[in-house]
Amino acid sequence: MKKFNEAVTSKDNISKLAQALLDALATGNKAEFALDILYSEDLTSITVPEYIRNGLEWLENKLLQRQQEIQLTQGENTEVSGKVEDD
Repeated sequence: MKKFNEAVTSKDNISKLAQALLDALATGNKAEFALDILYSEDLTSITVPEYIRNGLEWLENKLLQRQQEIQLTQGENTEVSGKVEDD
């Protein structure tokens, strides 16, 4: 979970965040299980243990929060760069 938390809190755009999460999955102990889920076409056949479900719900909430923060920051940057100064 530490790698996921670090990725979510330290990345400033979605591409960097996605890459950091994939890297964390690839090096984790449960990487094979996680990658199977990511690339599975039939998720109905997978039984997710409760602790993994809880972790995925936590991660989803963190990602949604971070996405909103990034969108707000990008919106503020657009507003600042779009201002016209009076002479």
